Amino acid sequence: MANMITSENEKFVDLSEAVLIESTETNGCLTIIQTANSIRLRLNKSLIADLGEPKKVKVFFTASNVIFIASDDNTAFTVKKSDIIYNTVLSKKVMELSGADFNGGSTKVGTYNLQTDDDGTVAAVVSF
Repeated sequence: MANMITSENEKFVDLSEAVLIESTETNGCLTIIQTANSIRLRLNKSLIADLGEPKKVKVFFTASNVIFIASDDNTAFTVKKSDIIYNTVLSKKVMELSGADFNGGSTKVGTYNLQTDDDGTVAAVVSF
């Protein structure tokens, strides 16, 4: 506890008048990859790690968010090698919701926050 910052030491910063600036960075947690035959969705390493390195995820949509939850359910999307979900319909829906300009190749979109439900379920809530 020697490194703890308290109101008595010189490292203490009074945050009462600090102004929050939120990131508008959209190069983040999801990569939409277009190939000749399909569109794929890659989840970045930190998002996958925060969800507990799942082999499958359930995906939910709101009007402005995509939500990923680890799941063993047979109806969940399989997360394959390199943390990619091979599903063109899902990828197109994410692409549309993100509003990003997409000219083929790959495009990174979204930032996420973790949310825990009352039952302990962890969700990654992606915003655009």
